[in-house]
Amino acid sequence: MILNQEVYYACEKCGQVYHQLTDKCRKISISILGNATTCNSTDIIKIKKEDIINIHDVIPYILKKWFKGLSK
Repeated sequence: MILNQEVYYACEKCGQVYHQLTDKCRKISISILGNATTCNSTDIIKIKKEDIINIHDVIPYILKKWFKGLSK
């Protein structure tokens, strides 16, 4: 997913990112047992594009750091 905006909004409690300002977080989590919970936090903060981490970049970053540490 390519993010073209400069400003986003995120729930301070769970970290869910929104493209538009919302009155409360609506993130729904479902556990392995099938129990569903909703965040419902009203603590929505403004964040910048630089603050968002693409989950697909995390594992290559960790592996690169790990292999760099092994080669020392």
